[in-house]
Parts: sequence; structure tokens; C-alpha cells
Amino acid sequence: MFRILCLDGGGSRGYFTASIIENIEKRYNIKVNEYFDLIVGTSTGAIIAGAIAVDVDAKDITRMYLEEYKNVFKSSILKGIFSSKYESDKLRVLLENNYKNKDFKDTKTNLLITATDILSSEPQIFKSWDPKGVRLIDAVMASASAPIYFEPHKIKGKKYIDGCIWSNNPSLVALVEAISKKGFAKKMSDIKILSIGTGKNSEELKNEKSGLISWSKDIVPLSLKTNVEAVNILTENLLEKNFLRIDFYCNDKISIDNIPEYILTNSDKIFDEFTGNLDIFFKNQSIFTRFISKIFNYGRKK
Repeated sequence: MFRILCLDGGGSRGYFTASIIENIEKRYNIKVNEYFDLIVGTSTGAIIAGAIAVDVDAKDITRMYLEEYKNVFKSSILKGIFSSKYESDKLRVLLENNYKNKDFKDTKTNLLITATDILSSEPQIFKSWDPKGVRLIDAVMASASAPIYFEPHKIKGKKYIDGCIWSNNPSLVALVEAISKKGFAKKMSDIKILSIGTGKNSEELKNEKSGLISWSKDIVPLSLKTNVEAVNILTENLLEKNFLRIDFYCNDKISIDNIPEYILTNSDKIFDEFTGNLDIFFKNQSIFTRFISKIFNYGRKK
């Protein structure tokens, strides 16, 4: 079985993704970068995917979002009006501090990162097995350069922005790469995907009959949400029981530059709600873990 982990974009809400991964490693006694054959990330998902691939400890990724990520989202009042809201250099410092000097060649598993070429308007995919001279940190920064929030990221004279423009949920990208003859050439029946989202706002649109001004603030989040849900439907239809999606509804205001209180207080609870499906997804590993636990505890007094 070819196992794929897909991580959505979502800015600071990547804390949820990191906490889910930390819980998975604890519950099933695994290293995610050893269990999965391919890890795919967009935007904040790319940050986490890159960290996992170069063997940053799961608890340190969670800590990064709690303690360090907020430093990236500091700006002056005029920022965001005359230039991007936040400084890309702060994002680079965050990545350098956590990735150390590790690059694509140092990844423990196959890594794929999505971005967007703004000149050609074409999707861009960075691959650890064929980096074409691009550094891991640059690929991640390209994927995480959300318009308005960060300046486009330059690589070899080209400018890139957030992969969420076309693939906020990279599950379908991962599936195509897995079955493509130019990729891993796997059979559909031999693929399973675990996809982790960063939350959906449960509020309905209030201005569905309004004009340009009212729609302008809703159209981008609506497009991203529709993109994510469309990919979920298509991928699940193709893989059926071999596709598992972890996501949740959040009544708090959702943005990329702060962690909603709901996520901070409910991440472990949300994980617990998915443990039944996760046990099935990791069934062989779960059986093995319980077996080892019984052997280890055999003869001990309770």
C-alpha cells in the first residue's frame, strides 16, 4: 500500500494540523515520516510537511505554532495598505530556525509542495526527488506566500505565491502524482490518503444577493472553501474507504494570522472524535502497537 499524508493551507491554524500529527505519533507509536511514502503540503501545510520530512519532532512543530509563528504576523498600521501585511524575512527566520540547514536531499520521505507561478498563472509543484536546484526553504516560502499577507517569493527570477490559489487541499494533486507514469505509477487500489484540514467556518453567506462591494469580501474565502470541498468529494469518490479526511467546523472567526480559541481548546477532543476512523486507517500499526504493549507489560502488577 502506498500511503500519502496531505496537509491543507490555513496559516496559524496549522497548529491544529501539528497537534493532530503529534497525537497520531503518540497513539500509534510511529514516526509519520517513516509511515507515509509521500507527504504533500500547501502553504502552512507545506511548512509542516517540510518540517516532518526533515525530521523535526512533532511536538516541536506544535510548539513552533504556539510560540514562534506569532512573530511572523507582526506588522505596522500602514502595512497591508501600501505593501504586503507581513515581512517575508520573518517567515524565513522561522523556517531556518526549525529546518536548520536541511534541504530536499535530507528528507526522510518523498515530499511534494504546491505553489503558483504568478507570471504564467500555472501551478507549480516542487518535488524532493527532483528539486531542480530549488532549496527546500525557498519552495516552502513560495507555497506560503499568501497574497496581501506576504510578498511573492522569488526563485531563479520567477515569482511565486501561495499554492492555495489552486490547491488549498492538495489531496487530488497527491493522487495524480501517485498514479502518474511520470510519478510513482501506482494502482488506484494500492493508494490510501490521510488528509488533514485546518477548519471550516460554519457561518452562511449573508450577502448572496448583494452587489460587488458586499461580495468582494466573501468571494475569496468562498472560492477556497469550494476548492477544498470539491477536492474532498472527488478524491473520496476515487479512493472510497482508502481516503480519510480530518476536519472540523469552527464558529470563531477564521483568518490565517491567529489561532482561533476553539482550536486551542478543542484540538485533542477533535482528534478523539476521529480515533475510530484513524484506528481503521492505521489498523495494522494499531494491532502491532497493542501487541507490543501487552508483551512489555506482561507480568507487571496492575
